[in-house]
Amino acid sequence: MLSISGSHCNPKYCGPGFKIYGRGIAPPFVPLPSCEVAERVKTIIVQIGNSDNKLRQAEWADFVQRVGAIVQEYASAIYFFGGPENWSVLQRVCWVFDCEESHLPAMKPRLADAREQFRQESLAFTEGQTEFL
Repeated sequence: MLSISGSHCNPKYCGPGFKIYGRGIAPPFVPLPSCEVAERVKTIIVQIGNSDNKLRQAEWADFVQRVGAIVQEYASAIYFFGGPENWSVLQRVCWVFDCEESHLPAMKPRLADAREQFRQESLAFTEGQTEFL
């Protein structure tokens, strides 16, 4: 299980080149955004699974990589990527990340396309407003 925690996006550390898989290294601390920026940012949870065993192991790995690439492309900060123990009967993974609200209309159809390409009936997408206390 890989957990990335820290702070919000710094262009130096985020974007398409921001890699977290297999690293376990969090970017340096960046101050929290202003309230104006925080209002435009949504906390997103994306969950996928292969509990119906439609995908062979190699296909499952490709599906995880495809969804992960989409998340990386649109996320301003990734806080968590992980799933159950690798010996678990069910294969599933989850990403928790921040995303600019304006990116959501482009990201959702790309996730749906990946789901369809890999013959999956669902992909869970949870959207929330982050509140700083």
